[in-house]
Amino acid sequence: MKDNFKKIMDEVLKHEGGYVNDPQDPGGATNRGVTRCTLAAYRRVSCANLPIQEVKDLTLKETMAIYRKNYWDRCLADDLPSGVDYVVMDFAVNSGVSRSAKLLQNIVG
Repeated sequence: MKDNFKKIMDEVLKHEGGYVNDPQDPGGATNRGVTRCTLAAYRRVSCANLPIQEVKDLTLKETMAIYRKNYWDRCLADDLPSGVDYVVMDFAVNSGVSRSAKLLQNIVG
């Protein structure tokens, strides 16, 4: 539903946490759920050339823009009913946009 993005992102970001760089995590350096390579792709630079410090310094404004572009808009969440938009968005963040869309299609038939 239109205008739900900020409210939903408040919930999503509660679970995504801050900066981490766990050597056991294949995503590597991550901040608020945004990996180094995701940030690099958003900025249109190579992942290898993006300094890890850039991930640490990721602003909330840029984080929100990345989530809107990579998940919210791709899920067409503005067109979904309130509540469904949250579930589809949250699942897309954790499992991918394609998987989230396919699950929704299976549920509604």
